[in-house]
Parts: sequence; structure tokens; C-alpha cells
Amino acid sequence: MGVGGDDSWGALPHDEFRIFPDQNYKFSFRLSPADSLTNEMLLSTKKYTSIAMEKVPDLIGLTEEEARQVIIEHGFTPGDISNGFCTGYDKGEVIGQVPEAGEEMISGSLINYKLCKGTNIAYKKPVTFISEQSNNLGKYGNDGNYSTRWCASDGDMNKWWVVDLKGNYDLSEYGIKWEFEGAYKYKIEVSEDKLNWTVAVNKSNTNNTDQYQIGRITSKNVRYIRISVSGTPGNYWVSFYEFEVYGTETVLGIKPGIQNSGKLNVFPNPVKDISFFEYSLSANGNVLVDLFDAQGIKVKTILNEVKKKGNYRTIIERNELEPGIYLLHVSAPGISTVIKVSVL
Repeated sequence: MGVGGDDSWGALPHDEFRIFPDQNYKFSFRLSPADSLTNEMLLSTKKYTSIAMEKVPDLIGLTEEEARQVIIEHGFTPGDISNGFCTGYDKGEVIGQVPEAGEEMISGSLINYKLCKGTNIAYKKPVTFISEQSNNLGKYGNDGNYSTRWCASDGDMNKWWVVDLKGNYDLSEYGIKWEFEGAYKYKIEVSEDKLNWTVAVNKSNTNNTDQYQIGRITSKNVRYIRISVSGTPGNYWVSFYEFEVYGTETVLGIKPGIQNSGKLNVFPNPVKDISFFEYSLSANGNVLVDLFDAQGIKVKTILNEVKKKGNYRTIIERNELEPGIYLLHVSAPGISTVIKVSVL
């Protein structure tokens, strides 16, 4: 049948629908990414007289769902999602995007973004150090700013810097951005009390010359972290831009490898006025029952006595306890566990 003509029985199409061999023609097309939310039929009716350009929206600080919605509302398409550690953002928030906010891109273009998978627990925590320069302070070593740095006050080696995490953590990874590229010789030590130290990472003989160095650190129940530097490239003064460490809060009272052979029960739970803690001992020994709040701060000791093998019941009184979640830490022969208790 004819196209763009007057009939379908031999009449030629009108000239505006014909391609003539003695003329030059220019054609263009547009590819638009689509996903399950795209209305293809509606998109096919859109006429383009020029390339539609849109400004890329700012996604930083948004949640994954919020970022996706903003991308679609601005006429773009959600792209790849990656994950990385971060400073100053909560887990699950956007910490990076490509292309960056404010750039002009063709409508429908992909926008990739990165989500925070863990927060730097050393960020702006209290620090102590052997010395500091007047313009390169110790607190700059964990301020979240890669353009400020801590530097010791002289060129001697064996300088140290300590951060207090203000809580106990099970660590997973760390990162250090040194002042320069080169093989810095250092070790990372950890402590619960700032008195007894354990070497967690030993890079005293490293040949790694990266300015930003990352690595695994698997120490548990850590409050203090100390970085000690024994050598620098080119005999530079000891200095770094940023120290970062990642992990999760230590759950008090849980000791891997210890099984609970005794029967435990708190009832009623939640606690309104008085509840009972029942337990069964498989052997004679001391029974220690401590109550902690949700932040891991000890509230009081409920029981600390030597008991013989057998079944027991201890009263838990609400008294002046504020409503909330508490952790009952139980340590006894054959028992080492934590029970969650709600107080109304």
C-alpha cells in the first residue's frame, strides 16, 4: 500500500515522504534506557526537535530509594549502585555519584551512585599524640578533611598518635592517607584500657608506596587505637591527612565458643514492676548477673554469689529503671550469654 499518498493503487507518495537520489539527507535517532517503570508507548510519541539536556540532580546524603526517585523525576535513569565506607554519613546514604550534580546530560542518561556501607568510627573522636605542629594539629588526623593533616613537631621517628573511640568496637578495616607517597613503616596497636596494647597490624617492613593505604583489622572489643611510625620515605616528618577505621559496636558478654548448658528465662518480659530471672546450674560456682543499658553502660549488679548446682530464681525489680531496652549479662558455670530485657 502507498505511504503518504492519495491512494494505494500506484500513486506515488508526496514529495515530503520521498528520498531523492540527487539530494543530501541527514537523519538522527535517540536511544533511551528503559526499566520496569518506563512507559515505552508514551515515550515513543515524544517528538525531539533538538537534543534534550537536563541538569544532573544532587543525590549526596539521600537514601537509595530517595536517590532513585529523584533520578527518575529529573528525567534520568538509575544506573549502577556501588558501596564504600564513608565519613560523616549514615549507612545506606549516597556518598558519591557519576556524573556529578549540576552537569548537563542528555535526558534519559544513566546516573551511577555509591552508598555508604559503614561509617568511620574514628571520625572526630578525641585524640592524644606525642607532639603536633602549631598549624598541623593532632585533631586534624581524623577530622574527615583530606586537605588537613596531623604532623609531629620534629623530624625524629617513632612518633605515635592515639584515638579514643569512646566505646568498644569489633574492627574490620582501616585506611590511612599519608602526607606523601612512599613506604611508611608503621604498626597499629589496639587496647581496651589504654594500658595493655596488642599489635593488630604490623607494617614495619612494608614496601607499599601508596599514599592512601587500606587493610583488614580484625581486633575485637577495642576502644583505643594507636598508630606508631618508625620510618618515613625520604626522612619526611611523621604526618598523615586522615586515619579511618570501620567496625561494629561490641556486644557485651558474648564469648564465642562457650555454650549455655543451663536453662535461662526472664518472665514477665517486658518488665512492669517485678520480673523473675530463672536459671539452672550444671555445676557449683560463682554466678554474676549484671544489667547494662542499650549503650553498653552498666546500670547495676543484680547477683554476684557462689551457688551450688541446682535451679534458682532471682527477682528483677524495675525500681528507678527508665523505660527502654536493657541487656542482662549472665556469667556462671556453663553459662555465658546476654538476654535482652524490655522495661515498660
